[in-house]
Amino acid sequence: MNLRLTLICLLCCLFMVYNCSSDNEAPIMSITSPQNEDTIRVHTSVISADATDNEEVEYVEFFVDNQLIGADSTSPYETDWSIENYANMSVLSINGTAYDVSGNSGQSDVIIVTVTTRGMVNGAYTDTVIVFDGTWALCDITISDAPDSAVVDSIAVFVTILHNQIDDVDVYLQSPGSTEHQLWDNDFTQPTDTITTTLFVDEEINGTWILRIYDEVLNGLGGYATDFNIEIYWKF
Repeated sequence: MNLRLTLICLLCCLFMVYNCSSDNEAPIMSITSPQNEDTIRVHTSVISADATDNEEVEYVEFFVDNQLIGADSTSPYETDWSIENYANMSVLSINGTAYDVSGNSGQSDVIIVTVTTRGMVNGAYTDTVIVFDGTWALCDITISDAPDSAVVDSIAVFVTILHNQIDDVDVYLQSPGSTEHQLWDNDFTQPTDTITTTLFVDEEINGTWILRIYDEVLNGLGGYATDFNIEIYWKF
């Protein structure tokens, strides 16, 4: 009888010790970057989180629209996230799950962001340059606000050229990477004209774009150019 009582007491003690040492507390996790209602306009964004636990966080997982995109086991917890393949102006949800060493898990709140994978930057050159027999006139615009890793999708060029023989004029555009394409070849027929081109597709955007205007006919007729504007439509 004493042996039976002893065994019962031992089992009760073991049960109490197990319950006292067992971890049933879930980790606490929160997304720290991006913020709720942010607009993401960089090719590769970083999702960051804080996670704490009464014992130890083992790892965290990150989800975008319920799709697992990365995990991290070291604080600060973060993962890279490419937005390239999302439709422009997509509204997406971001959340995460943290796991501790005992297998407990805790989820973060859901945040909502908008991703921008296409857009436009522009610039203007408003000075006046002389366009005359056999000479080059140069207009340059520096673009610096295109998103990181964005490349050219298309370009719209606007220019005003006042010339006594306007069809003598050729117009070229040179990219920051020194690629040059002819935009007009003896067919510039209106004082103000516009051309949209995809000749520079996939080139880098930020840097100096140069409009080069040439009067190719030596006939003593000249003029000037002004109001050169450029709109660069970018994509990832």
